[in-house]
Amino acid sequence: MKTDMYEDDSLEIWAVETFVDPSYSGTCFTAAGFHWVGQTQGRPAPTNACTRSKKAIFVYEFSSGWRTRLGLPAAPIYPILELGAGPDADQWAEREFGAADLEHKARTDRLVKSVDLLSRSPGKPITKNIEISRSAVAGYYRFLERPDTEAMTPERILAPHRVQTIKQMRGEDTVLCVIDKTKISYSTRPACEGLDVIGTNQTEAKSRGIRMHTTLALTSNGLPLGVLRNGFAPSDPDVEHPNRQRWLDAVDDVVECAKEIRRSTRMVVVIEREGLPVAK
Repeated sequence: MKTDMYEDDSLEIWAVETFVDPSYSGTCFTAAGFHWVGQTQGRPAPTNACTRSKKAIFVYEFSSGWRTRLGLPAAPIYPILELGAGPDADQWAEREFGAADLEHKARTDRLVKSVDLLSRSPGKPITKNIEISRSAVAGYYRFLERPDTEAMTPERILAPHRVQTIKQMRGEDTVLCVIDKTKISYSTRPACEGLDVIGTNQTEAKSRGIRMHTTLALTSNGLPLGVLRNGFAPSDPDVEHPNRQRWLDAVDDVVECAKEIRRSTRMVVVIEREGLPVAK
């Protein structure tokens, strides 16, 4: 562990850093308030050759003004987006999804347009909004019908919105991470592949569809900050209880998210009893 720095004749600790083998997740450091800031290159001076194992770097700040004391320019590691800040409503879709990496600018542009169309008719099909042109609706459906399954993944689509959500979470003293599930039925579409059994009726007929586990970030007053995750399948589909695994995957994602939040922000996970691990 390295300590920086000294001032006059008295010891004044501004920040400490520690190096962790990447085979360990560093959970104990995260729990103690350390922040992961990157990874070493395994290149000791002066050779500049990669001869050492790479290490994860965790930093603990004792003084928020340590950069100023070292004569360094201001560079916030964790930018904060205040509530109500940012573009006007007509630019919201661009801010939230304009940075999506779909491997083609035309796809990202169409994503932004599609989000804008959906936001004009929340909870309703876009065809119900008479103000939307037919060409815009046609473009929206082309976007859905011909996806590149490798480039247009749920994670890539949501990624820029997740970044903006985390920026707003940093400005709150307390954030509620509400995890809940939604069953989406595809029983009328038997040709769809990769569906899960989401229920049975009185005749034991099985309904197929998607079990979606969503993590919604809220302020302590219930104001939505954004969606952190939409999970459709467990990380390990061969586990004994895949539905419980979906809940645990969502909780693990909140833990990862906490690494990007300032220590003063308290994160509270709200989850159903179904998602709690069962003691053996």
